Amino acid sequence: MNEFEEDDSPVDEGKLSTGIEILDNPEYLEGGFQKGAVVTLLANPIATAELFLFDLASVRKTNYFTTARSADSVEKSLDAMGRSLDDFEIVDLYSADDPFDATMEALEDVGEEENIIFDIFSDVVRYDRGDEILDLTYRVSHETDSVTYLYMVKEDDETLTYEESRVPYASDAVMKMMTGIEGEKVENRLSISKLRGQTPPPKTVKLNIGEEIEVDTSRDIA
Repeated sequence: MNEFEEDDSPVDEGKLSTGIEILDNPEYLEGGFQKGAVVTLLANPIATAELFLFDLASVRKTNYFTTARSADSVEKSLDAMGRSLDDFEIVDLYSADDPFDATMEALEDVGEEENIIFDIFSDVVRYDRGDEILDLTYRVSHETDSVTYLYMVKEDDETLTYEESRVPYASDAVMKMMTGIEGEKVENRLSISKLRGQTPPPKTVKLNIGEEIEVDTSRDIA
């Protein structure tokens, strides 16, 4: 079975699948993230983390908040990669006259057991009343049993400002996409460093990033 195909094994009723089989398996998340979870993704800007976000979005209806690109740009990226726009609600904060009001309005429309994705939440932290957006996002995620992913453009938590550090602190889980150079290739590995209520998995996952993200299991290490 391909790592990104749906798994037919029983799913924990209290969790929502990530849509990525290797992350959902017992070695990592045991069925996905808890319903209502807010997850921070820390990644270097060269890691092409938006492709990872697109894969997370593909499993269910997703409310996709874009701060660094217009909605049209996101749609073109999805189309170029052959991704479906079905169940993909883009909220354009990049072009909004008032990002705070646009965010508040969109969060009110989030339904039960959906995804909420902020690409990128580093910008939201800098907004006036950005802390209120974080608080409301957390509340909406819990009230609707949705899973929220907050993408922070950072190499690691040591480079976060005090205001930025509040995001992973408030989150239920933290994923890090670590980027390095291996020979002539850029290597990306994914770790889960925080998982509220559970012990984080000790292993990392190596990702091959192209038009789609693939899991490289050829020499996965702990």
